[in-house]
Amino acid sequence: MKRLTKNLAALFICFLVFTNLQIYAQLKSPNNQADYIIIYHPDFQNELTDFIQWRQSKGLTVFPVNVNDVYDEFNDTASQQESIRDFISYTLNNWQDPKPQYLLLVGSILHIPSYRIESDLNFPPLNEDSVSIDEYFVTDKYDSDGLMDMCIGRFPARTIEDLNNMFNKTIQFEDHFNEIEYKYDFLALADSSDQGIFNYSIENLINKSLPKNYNIKRIYFQDTSQYKSTKEDFFSALYDGTAIMCFYGHGNPNVWIKPGIFTINDFDSLKLSNKPFFHSSATSSQAFDNPEKKCIIETLITYNNGGAVATLAPTGLTYVGIIERFNEGFYKTIVNDKNLTIGKAIMETKKNSFYSNSNDLKRYSLLGDPALKFPEKLIAGLKDIQIPSSAFNMSAFPNPFLNKLNISFSLSVDNDVELLVYDIKGKLISKKSFSKLEAGLHNVEFNFDAISSGEYNCVLKIGNEIEIKKIVCVK
Repeated sequence: MKRLTKNLAALFICFLVFTNLQIYAQLKSPNNQADYIIIYHPDFQNELTDFIQWRQSKGLTVFPVNVNDVYDEFNDTASQQESIRDFISYTLNNWQDPKPQYLLLVGSILHIPSYRIESDLNFPPLNEDSVSIDEYFVTDKYDSDGLMDMCIGRFPARTIEDLNNMFNKTIQFEDHFNEIEYKYDFLALADSSDQGIFNYSIENLINKSLPKNYNIKRIYFQDTSQYKSTKEDFFSALYDGTAIMCFYGHGNPNVWIKPGIFTINDFDSLKLSNKPFFHSSATSSQAFDNPEKKCIIETLITYNNGGAVATLAPTGLTYVGIIERFNEGFYKTIVNDKNLTIGKAIMETKKNSFYSNSNDLKRYSLLGDPALKFPEKLIAGLKDIQIPSSAFNMSAFPNPFLNKLNISFSLSVDNDVELLVYDIKGKLISKKSFSKLEAGLHNVEFNFDAISSGEYNCVLKIGNEIEIKKIVCVK
């Protein structure tokens, strides 16, 4: 009965909004309750009804809000961004329990602004002066911990067609995944780099965080890789269909993979099958704040039928090491719980991160529905899917360390071994190579007198397999 009452209340709110009655939404009423808030631009008001009804059929009470009503009722701030944050903070502290869990922004940067934050990477040759971060909308201004208090996503629609494409793909991915014939579960896309760090990083993600029976397609552009691929191989894999695509490499809003393997202009000729996929990037920029044109990721998510159902990527420049560890934690979290939404997995992973309060992590943003769930076919623990354990029993001690660090590992057969240490910017700090080490337990000592305090990645490469461990220097 209580749930029925809540649903009737939500439908009544929809009625008020969508019949254009000249009534404020009374956002400051302490009697309001919602699980899921949609803040939309009025250009898209008439397109929301079906999506709201679908989300409510999943058991969520949805509260749609015209962004202009937010500006009207929370008008004692210096900016539109602060008005939205004031509203969300009010709901978290004054609305009825259970408090809102999700916020979906409906509209591009032309319709609903994002927070523009001064970048800490504003130095040569990077020269990034600022970056857009939506996460600040859901950081309770009355809570001093600085962490997100609600899951957030954005449908960056510039047109009604964009919005309907995103709505349709969301419903298709969540409700009709089993009817889609994907050739691959996971597409690993890695750029070329010095020492092959992108290959190592994405292999580490595969080995540590993904179910062992995922059907994985590797598209690597490193000349020395056994999976060396071409642009045509990449496009062919997209056409065949993949449930998840993950990209580690060089990139900006309009170009991926040096020297310009995939550009925004490729969409004119690219053929994508009607098989939406979840996409994440470790190092390419998801800068959706250009009012004049879409970036690659915006185009992927607004693409008709195929393309991305949701994208998770940095909105600006970032350190590889920080995003690597976030990706490992996110995938390990999302594929182990069939009840967890993408938004919940993002929030849980960020709160558990060493960099939880860093703008480098906050800029890692979701374009898509934060209440979207991974289909059960992709979840570990179902159909005998399990996360693999470490193959080499790699350990680092002491960790944190001062100057000396010991890395231990075991070999089941004689093999060539490399140990490489990188800083979080991807710069190689130290390397040790061993030819035909005998099977058994081994210990390698590093002396790091010259390095400064901070986090580093230690890469163990044995034959064609790798393992990566985070190490921390404290001086």
